[in-house]
Amino acid sequence: MKENMELFVTQWDDLVEGAPKAVAHLDCVKWFNYLALDSIGDLAFGLPFRMLSSGADIAEARSSPASPPVYALAIEILKRRGEVSAVLGYLPQLKSYAGWLPDPFFHKGLGAVQNLAGIAIARVKVRLESPPDMDRIDLLARLMEGRDEKGELLGREELTAEALTQLIAGSDTTSNTSCALLYHVVRSEGFRRSGRPI
Repeated sequence: MKENMELFVTQWDDLVEGAPKAVAHLDCVKWFNYLALDSIGDLAFGLPFRMLSSGADIAEARSSPASPPVYALAIEILKRRGEVSAVLGYLPQLKSYAGWLPDPFFHKGLGAVQNLAGIAIARVKVRLESPPDMDRIDLLARLMEGRDEKGELLGREELTAEALTQLIAGSDTTSNTSCALLYHVVRSEGFRRSGRPI
């Protein structure tokens, strides 16, 4: 967390220093998404997505562990997946027909569900093939020690399902809450009296 937060602050400092009159206009939601996903990547899989360092929403995805990698917009995928999942959760009778509906909301949303699964597949593949330092234990390492109801170690599919849960679990709430907190801090009376530009 500390390394990701330091990189986050460094990137913002660089953007401000490189801007005319040292005033930059930033899309805070985007940057807080990068911070959340890099932190989740680090904590869950031992390696960040490197969105903060690249300043871009790019994540590797695979349709299977053996398939070639493609690159996807993880933040956009999470957003679309969340929207379609909410609708299908509210109207479960549409689940079997959603792929056939002419509205692109459903096509793009269901595609996002597949793409998010592809990101989880890619993260598990990288993690299994390149384990991090032995001193560092991430969530996937703990899951790899887990056993199913038969006492057997979890297989790649179970690990991928758990990885998917890790990606979904806190990315939106973390980034949205962080952005809201920043908004309220800079709009506070004390901050405005400090003379800093808002």
